[in-house]
Amino acid sequence: ARADTITIVGVDTGLFSTATVVCEFNAQTNTLTFTITNTSAITQPGSTSTITGIGFDLPPLGNASPSGLNGFTGSQAPSASSTFVFSDAALGNVPHGFNTAVLDFGFLTGNSGNFNSGSVNDGLAPGESASFTVTGAAFAGLTEEQICNAIFVRFQSVGPTGALSDVG
Repeated sequence: ARADTITIVGVDTGLFSTATVVCEFNAQTNTLTFTITNTSAITQPGSTSTITGIGFDLPPLGNASPSGLNGFTGSQAPSASSTFVFSDAALGNVPHGFNTAVLDFGFLTGNSGNFNSGSVNDGLAPGESASFTVTGAAFAGLTEEQICNAIFVRFQSVGPTGALSDVG
C-alpha cells in the first residue's frame, strides 16, 4: 500500500494556517482513509487557526449539481480532541477564492451543515490529529492522487484577533 502526504497552506495567511494530510485510497474497496494534522504556528495572541471543516471536490471539479457527487458514507475515528460530522449533502460555498468548488462530501463541526461555518470548540487545534474513513462507488475510476489532491480545509480563529478564517 502507498500513502500520499499532502501539505495544506492557507490561501490568505500562508504558513500561519497549515496542515498535513496522509491519504490512502483502496481502489478494490473504494475506501479512502486519511489522517489530518493541524501544523499551524500560533504566533499571534487570540488566534488558534483551528480546523473546523474538511471537504473534497472530486474530479470533475465543480460538478453541475449543488450537492456534487453523492452516495458516500464516512466516519471519524474516535477522538478526544475533536468532533466532526460526516455530510454527503450540499455543503455550501467554499470561501477565499474557491467559489466554483462543489464539495462532494465533507466533515464539519457544529450544526450548520455548511463548510463556510463551524465550531472552533469541536475542531482540531494546532498539534492535534484526527483520522477519517470514506467509502463510495463514485470513487471508481479515480486515482489516489486525484482524490487526495481534491481536499479543502477550513481554518477558523485566524489572525491577530482570531476573528478571521482561511481555506487551504
